[in-house]
Amino acid sequence: MNHRTPSPTPQPLCTAFEPLLPLLSQDRLDADEAVTTREHVATCTWCQGRLRDFDFLRDALRRLEGRDGVAGDLPTYRPLTREDIVLASSIQTTTLAPAPPRELPRSQRVLGHFTPLAAVAAVLLITLLAGALFVRFGRYSGPPVPAATATQAQPSPTATLLSAGVITAVIPGMGTVSPWSQPPPDAEMGRNTYGIAVSDTAVWVLNGDTGTLLRIDPRSNTIVARIRVGHGPGGVALGQGAVWVTAPNDSKIFRIDPKTNRIVATITDTLQNTSPAGQAIAIGPTAVWVTDFAEDALIRIDPQTNAVVTTISNQRGPTGIAYGAGSVWSCNRLGSLQGLVRLDPQTNQVQAQIQVGDPHGTGCDSVVATGRTIWTMSYTSDGPNSTVLNRVDPATNTVIATIPLSMVAPYHFAADAQGVWVFDPQRVLFRIDPQANQVAGKLPLPGIAGVAVGAGSVWVAVGSTGTLLRIAPAP
Repeated sequence: MNHRTPSPTPQPLCTAFEPLLPLLSQDRLDADEAVTTREHVATCTWCQGRLRDFDFLRDALRRLEGRDGVAGDLPTYRPLTREDIVLASSIQTTTLAPAPPRELPRSQRVLGHFTPLAAVAAVLLITLLAGALFVRFGRYSGPPVPAATATQAQPSPTATLLSAGVITAVIPGMGTVSPWSQPPPDAEMGRNTYGIAVSDTAVWVLNGDTGTLLRIDPRSNTIVARIRVGHGPGGVALGQGAVWVTAPNDSKIFRIDPKTNRIVATITDTLQNTSPAGQAIAIGPTAVWVTDFAEDALIRIDPQTNAVVTTISNQRGPTGIAYGAGSVWSCNRLGSLQGLVRLDPQTNQVQAQIQVGDPHGTGCDSVVATGRTIWTMSYTSDGPNSTVLNRVDPATNTVIATIPLSMVAPYHFAADAQGVWVFDPQRVLFRIDPQANQVAGKLPLPGIAGVAVGAGSVWVAVGSTGTLLRIAPAP
């Protein structure tokens, strides 16, 4: 009796890697992306099959191109460029893999009989590559993707590299943002990211491209609410019994009641979308704090009146803000106050200034406060993509550890007592062990556009696919 071999099924990571497979087949990925994608393909039977399909179509076109009098009648085989996206956006793509070629009798395996197959291959390959590049470089402009049930994934050793963690759920429907294919200009680094905040009962994801805040139930891993807010690379924070969202493109801050999922207050300010980091927000016991990069200022909001009560103008390009250890911590990227600034939340006065960046280059890029530890990210002058994670002791206001990371510095990262999670948008998620102050693991994953911790998990948003990954940290 013949038994049919079961078809392989996609892994959770396949949603992120599938758009890269046709580009890998054409050698159109950069070195880091190619290594990361090949590492995944080596462990995934489903992606191996997809890559074989793309290779088959690629080879078909190459044979066709070498036949005189035929190549000129069909689209010329060449790697697609960004200019092709105008055409690509009008092509209907499909995610169905082409059927594997059947073995033909030798009498039929002649070049002349190959022409119909190659013609089909030309159309399929151009369509598939155009679709992949549109996902890779295009910008989402349509309505929010309908909510869908999350894909539950069983922990698998193949999903783990260096004990970073395993993906336990994939939640679609975030709405895509344009991923970074190359290190972006500094002024663009805050764009194309999601704001994420997590509590024990809800995960809140802001897509500033679509102006939508999504609420995910961590018990069912499904989207349970969509709230229309403003646009731009804003931030999300939880506190004072509310969800707070900044919308720098609209110069507004929204207060949302998590009991009703409705906007209960809209605060208008003078904020503009000119920050390389977007707009950061933090909540303290008595105030809401928002960065204003363009005006070199911090804005203080009274949560009792939902009004701006103070503008602190002694900053120099603030790009990040956090509340912890009884103080407000502001990341300053420019000028004489370059570095990490500690503020008294009662008097709004500077308590300490801590140098965490390069005094001749960039200063503090982002900051996260976790109880008795303050973490910051900054560039160094040692290399074009050199980044340092700094650990600051609030008891002494000194840097007590530095962890170098060869990558483009993100303006967003996440941390709790168990670990610090930093993403390189092009290729990988890092896990840093706060006990050893060193990288403890990494998970190859291209297109990351946001990260947060909470509800016992790490939550990673993938911009190219509009999916939210739930990761169980490795012990």
